Amino acid sequence: MASSADAKVPANRPCCICGGTESRLVHEKEYPLYDYPGAFALRLCDGCGLLFNSPRLADEGIARLYGANYYFFRQRPAREFLRIREMWERTVAVAEGMVPRREVLEIGSAKGFLLAVMQGAGWAVQGVELSPFAADFARDRLGVPTFTGRVEEFVEAGGRSYPLVLAIDVIEHVLDPRLFVASLARLVETGGVVLIDTPNGAAANIERQGERWKGFNPFHVFLFSVENLSRLLGEHGFTVETSFSYGNAPAGPGEPPEPTSGARRLARAVLEGAGVLGLLRRGRDTVVDAVDHARLPRLVRESVEAVRPSRGYAASEDSRLPLAEGQRGDNIVVIARRR
Repeated sequence: MASSADAKVPANRPCCICGGTESRLVHEKEYPLYDYPGAFALRLCDGCGLLFNSPRLADEGIARLYGANYYFFRQRPAREFLRIREMWERTVAVAEGMVPRREVLEIGSAKGFLLAVMQGAGWAVQGVELSPFAADFARDRLGVPTFTGRVEEFVEAGGRSYPLVLAIDVIEHVLDPRLFVASLARLVETGGVVLIDTPNGAAANIERQGERWKGFNPFHVFLFSVENLSRLLGEHGFTVETSFSYGNAPAGPGEPPEPTSGARRLARAVLEGAGVLGLLRRGRDTVVDAVDHARLPRLVRESVEAVRPSRGYAASEDSRLPLAEGQRGDNIVVIARRR
């Protein structure tokens, strides 16, 4: 029997960007490995082109998706530090020349890997992270000051303003983007900047790959374009100064589907049901955690050295790939200044 958390409700009517009430169904996908009940439906707003999940799970149902299921928190630190070296050139390297001093607030700071590298490079850092597990890791393992809770709670708790606020892979997850951006406006000082990095709802590869596009997953509730995100930021006192897309390689027409095969899904479901997969994960994680904990200081130091000569995203090979023109790559970065 379905629980109340499995119930789905209509959402985003009127649209949180343009106020329109007309939209159309464009994609449906199933996520059995995440225990997502039924189809995950994505609609396209006729007024502004916002992609959004509707009908969607009730709030408690969405919250239940996170935890052990959430792929991001299971990544090994060594892999994440490599990813942050790539992230640096399209975020910190671009934004640091736009702010008067090296103070940063990161919303959705996860385990604190990016902030640990920024701290090692001379920045004063502060994180805000919803997951107690991830926030504890950042504080205890990396010495990154981190507030546990939602950004709105950080504001209510008296969080001060900063010259630079980062929101990387966050806004696509939030259930009320308008409230989220209003909170950002209270945390960016006058003249400061916010940097938002998010999957691109106007990506050309959506047209090529349809429901197989890698930006679709059950954790992504809203998918923005540069245009509709800029509109939302403008309504909250920001002026967009620069934007670009990355992941600018066109997908090939013959690429295989991304979902796991039916046989593998069945095998995994059997192991999950027997509790075997959970035991294997816990045993693996215990060993990996001990090894990675010992390596963390070295990983931070190596990452700080690796990012120091960064020339910024405009010098990267990806910035010259076909989808860069028109900002049609798989992800977008939007940097806006607080008026």
